[in-house]
Amino acid sequence: MKALPFSLLTAAALILTGCGAPAETATQEVSPTSSPSASAATLKKDTVPLLTTCMSLFGEGSSSLATESLVFLRDVESIDADTAETADAYATRFAEVAETAKPELAEPLHEMRILFEDFVQAHEDSGSWSVGDSFAAAKDKVVETCTPELDAADKAVSGAAPAVTDDEKFLNALRSAHPAMKSTDTVNQLEVAKIFCDVYDTGVEKGTEKEAAIASDGLVTAPAGIEYTHEELKSIRKLGVTTFCPQHLDKVP
Repeated sequence: MKALPFSLLTAAALILTGCGAPAETATQEVSPTSSPSASAATLKKDTVPLLTTCMSLFGEGSSSLATESLVFLRDVESIDADTAETADAYATRFAEVAETAKPELAEPLHEMRILFEDFVQAHEDSGSWSVGDSFAAAKDKVVETCTPELDAADKAVSGAAPAVTDDEKFLNALRSAHPAMKSTDTVNQLEVAKIFCDVYDTGVEKGTEKEAAIASDGLVTAPAGIEYTHEELKSIRKLGVTTFCPQHLDKVP
């Protein structure tokens, strides 16, 4: 089995925020096309190990169904023929994975499937669509079930984990906080993080901590939207200070 060095990080992709109804849609919600209990009744008796299902959801590359589909929900801007076709494909894939999953994963996976079926139905009916509480509960259940399975697989394959450097700790934490960052330049991410430490260090050395705080805030707000979002820059600052200069944590908002 291939090692899964980022298992916990891929599982964290299910915590993506910003999923909601596209701006162009109406306000009335679409009724679910089916119920979890009815879906569960159609499951095959033969199931596969939990790890197998989790790998189908969080595997590397194109098999990363959970991560892929939630990035789609986060980024979708309208209900149209193309997005409905994509949603239908995700609904089919969730159904296929759920069909042989153990009960603790089959039920939440069917709940997630229903959301994408509702999206398709909204397109057919020219109606609206939104992510409800039942979907949030389902994705949380999948994370809760798969994270220890994937973590155990990591440890079994890699044996004793090598020492993790501060740079790796920072980058892993940043990926966990923002799994869908457009920028993948890790060298730049590290440089930006360490600049915040330099700013605070200089403020302490010269007795200009107030000015350093203002400069730090400027580094978060001024370049926002160029390579990183405002929230990503806030995370880079907080995680960078936590990792590289924790003595300045009391200065980070």
